[in-house]
Amino acid sequence: MMRKSITQYLLKLDDRLWDEIEDNRMALKALFPSGVSKKEFIQNAIIAYNQSFVESGVKEKLRQIRPVEIEDPLSPYYGE
Repeated sequence: MMRKSITQYLLKLDDRLWDEIEDNRMALKALFPSGVSKKEFIQNAIIAYNQSFVESGVKEKLRQIRPVEIEDPLSPYYGE
């Protein structure tokens, strides 16, 4: 079985937002008696956000208003 590559990321949030995440995560104990880890909760939230971003049509609208191909930025050394 192939193992997926995982990139580590540091997430800094204020205490109020961490408390809200913790409250929502603990509320899921009714559905998942074993609980949901913070890692799983945040991963699932990001996945759900990305799916809703695509489903809402925002991604398609952005594709229509910006150029299809984005050119590489110029080198700081002109002519390279």
